[in-house]
Amino acid sequence: MLKRVQRSKFISIISDGTTDASVTEDEIVFLRHACNGSVYTEFVAVVGVVTADAKSITDAILHSLAERLELDTASISRKLVGFGSDGAAVMLGKRGGVVSHLRELSPALQAVHCTAHRLELAFKDAVKNVALCKTVNLLLLNLYLFYKNSSKNRSSLKQAAEAEGDPKLFPTRVGGTRWLPHLQRALGNFLRGYRAITTQLQQLQAQPGVSVDARAKSKGFLKQMKRKDVVLFAHFMLDVVTVLSKVSLTAQRSESTVPEVARSIDMALTTLKKYRSK
Repeated sequence: MLKRVQRSKFISIISDGTTDASVTEDEIVFLRHACNGSVYTEFVAVVGVVTADAKSITDAILHSLAERLELDTASISRKLVGFGSDGAAVMLGKRGGVVSHLRELSPALQAVHCTAHRLELAFKDAVKNVALCKTVNLLLLNLYLFYKNSSKNRSSLKQAAEAEGDPKLFPTRVGGTRWLPHLQRALGNFLRGYRAITTQLQQLQAQPGVSVDARAKSKGFLKQMKRKDVVLFAHFMLDVVTVLSKVSLTAQRSESTVPEVARSIDMALTTLKKYRSK
C-alpha cells in the first residue's frame, strides 16, 4: 500500500468518528487512490482525537497519514483532491469544519457527503410524518426483540415454519450500520415468514405455561399483523426500500466510482417514478 500511495498522483481521504470501549473519541481514516488503472480504498488507522473539534480531527488525520504512509504536508498538499465523511458540521462545515482546514493545504479539494448516509437521512425525512411507517418499524423492532430474547420463542417459530412448509426466517433488526439494507431484510423476513409468525403467536395464546407478559405481547403483535393497512404498507415499504438499498450498497462498495453511484441513483429514480404511476 505504501508504495502504491507514493506512486499515486492523487489521493482522497475518507473519515468517520467513533467512540471506543473506554468512551474515547477516535477517528477512522481510509485512503482512496488509483494506481496502474486500479482504484483502491484502504484502511489507514484508528487514531485518537484529543477533542472532537475540527482542528483536533484534522491534526489526527494528518498525523495518521504521516505516520502510516509517510505523507508529509507537502505531499498531501500536492496530491489531496477529495474528502468524504458524514454530513456533520464539524466535518463538512465550510467555515471551521475539517474540510476547511484541509483546503488550507489543498484549495481545490472536493468534499463529498457520504451518499449512503445522505440517502438514509433523506428516506427518514420523507417518512417521518407517515404514521404507518412508524407502526411497521415499531412492529418489526418488537418482533425482533421478542424472538431474540427467547430461545423458546425462536424454537417454536422454527417448528411453526416447518409445519407450514415455509422458510425458517427469524425477524431481524431494523437498524444498523447499513440501515436501509437491514430494513429491507427485516421487511423481507417479516413478509416471507408472516404465516409462520402468526401461527406461532396464535399458539402462544392457548399454550400452557406462557407468562402473562409473553401472552400479552403476542396478542398485541397479532392485532397489528392482522391489520390490512399494516400488511399492505409493509409490502409497499419493501418495494421502495429494495430500490433504495441497491443505491446504498453501490455507494458502500469500496470499488464503486462516482459515475456508477450516479447511474444507480438515476435507475432508482426511474423505478420509483414507475411505481408512482401504477
